[in-house]
Amino acid sequence: MLRAEVGIRLRVLVIGSAVDYRCVTEIARTMESFGLFLDHAKTVEESARLVGEHLYDLFLLNGGPGVAAEFIGGLRGRGILSPVILLTDSSEAQAAVESMKAGAADCLIRTELTPQGLVKAITSAVESAEEERGRREMDAALRANENRLWRLIEKNADGMILVDQSGRIRFINPAAEEMFSRPANELMGQPFGYPVVAGETTQIDIVRSDGQTIAAEMRVVELSWEGGPAHLATLRDITQRRKLEEQLRQAQKMEAVGRLAGGIAHDFNNLLTAITGYTELLLARLDGQEPLRRDVEEIRSAAARAASLTNQLLTFSRKTIVQPGILDVNAVVNEMEKLLRRIIGEDIELVTVTRPGAGCVHSDRGHIEQVIMNLAVNARDAMPRGGKLTIETGDSEFFRDPHFPDPPAGRYVVLSFSDTGVGMDHETQARIFEPFFTTKEPGKGTGLGLTIVYGILQQCGGHVRLSSEPEKGTTFQMFFPRLQSAAPAQDGAATAAAPPARGQETILLVEDQDMVRSLVRRILASEGYSVIEACNGQEALELSGRSEGNIDLLLTDVVMPQMSGRELADRFRHDRPETKVIYVSGFTRDEFLKQDAENASAHFLQKPFTPDLLIRKVREVLEAGVVG
Repeated sequence: MLRAEVGIRLRVLVIGSAVDYRCVTEIARTMESFGLFLDHAKTVEESARLVGEHLYDLFLLNGGPGVAAEFIGGLRGRGILSPVILLTDSSEAQAAVESMKAGAADCLIRTELTPQGLVKAITSAVESAEEERGRREMDAALRANENRLWRLIEKNADGMILVDQSGRIRFINPAAEEMFSRPANELMGQPFGYPVVAGETTQIDIVRSDGQTIAAEMRVVELSWEGGPAHLATLRDITQRRKLEEQLRQAQKMEAVGRLAGGIAHDFNNLLTAITGYTELLLARLDGQEPLRRDVEEIRSAAARAASLTNQLLTFSRKTIVQPGILDVNAVVNEMEKLLRRIIGEDIELVTVTRPGAGCVHSDRGHIEQVIMNLAVNARDAMPRGGKLTIETGDSEFFRDPHFPDPPAGRYVVLSFSDTGVGMDHETQARIFEPFFTTKEPGKGTGLGLTIVYGILQQCGGHVRLSSEPEKGTTFQMFFPRLQSAAPAQDGAATAAAPPARGQETILLVEDQDMVRSLVRRILASEGYSVIEACNGQEALELSGRSEGNIDLLLTDVVMPQMSGRELADRFRHDRPETKVIYVSGFTRDEFLKQDAENASAHFLQKPFTPDLLIRKVREVLEAGVVG
């Protein structure tokens, strides 16, 4: 609605002669419903001062098209958008057209000026000006919103690329420039190179200009661009997420392999129990000069090596307990030499240098063997065309040095591995002990071997040093704290003890493996014990219920179908609380305690075991004062 129609006066500047001003003033007096507040300036130059002092709704200018163009240009340059009506003496149509081109809202002939004509011109000019002002304000708001949108796009951490209908890049934000490691001016107008389908989310690999590849998740939406269809692709860097997913898959794979290894070791230990037990029974019946004795002893030795292998499988599957002891590193290296030669292959020369007096360390034997195994395998993989691996032991002493705090001052047993392989650069060396970091091809390495080595050294208070250069090989030096005046434990110490007393007690034997149960029954019966056999927990409870005499000991396997050894013992003690219990398993005590942490004081016997170890354990428990 025009402001004059609601009684609001319009401030108007008349620019022209006094005659023009009087003419307009006289007409304005006759306009009862249309109020004008008039100012007068004789020239355009004089009007400049008034324009600077007041806000005018309208200008009436006496002059031709040239004067109008100059005046209107000055107004617009100062940001004034009020309309200008031109008063002219010419009635030619061409003059009016030129005036309108100059920016005038209307053109009126002075001699034909009437109240009706002036009202009509003013009304039209003001309405047009208000419409134009509205359009300009809307355009300004749209531009402000657009600028805010582009600022958001430019600051977005995700890459954003606009692709036209021909598949060429029309816009790229700084985050996308960083992903491709190329500036926008190099990418604009170039083919995007990846299929874009609206509404789809895909994963792509982006090869940067520096040769590195990053993984990105791409979401695509359709929009309009310069009158035609286009697609906006949003790219999110998921390189780290993909690495984490791969690490999770690898960890799950390792867990599955570990469970398989643990299961195999458990079943194999049942077989080894029978092999070892019957071998010992056979040796007990053979004279020292019997020709077959040496063959049977070889069988016993092979069974012992197999038992060591199953223990390694249990270590790999993390189903073994850490049992630190005093170890001679020289002896461990010498005992593993044959195995290492088979692992690294015939194309790699293995040299072991075990220096006398290197010393003893306090650690778990399985851990030291795992360190040696992992480093040997790592060296083998670094020499695909063959080479030389040197394993050395030695003794070293360090003094306090503030510049080199690791290792701390003290004496150490040094175990070093040197290979002639491909070596490593400084960047690889900085990450070599990180979990899941590997330089091998996908699927050929877990990235855990050296991490385990580092963790084992940290557990026993040791340290590791690495020196390597590309194509010049690698040397790992492990420093284990050296024990003073210590000798390694002798494996045969237990067998030198006096034989245990014969028994007279009654033992309930529960074992689901027939050959193991038969062997154990035979061993116990030969020592004077009365043995009741059961192949599962339910049968054991039934036999106990029918037995009127005492049952002094329950000797039960842990893992059995239908009812576990732990459940059997709990139900058994309800009726016979005085009966003692020994749990037997192909798994270790540590794995047993994971399943039943409250049973830490339980008596436990791990398979495979020898007859001597079995009867000693039975006698020990029967003579103990605590019910297991």
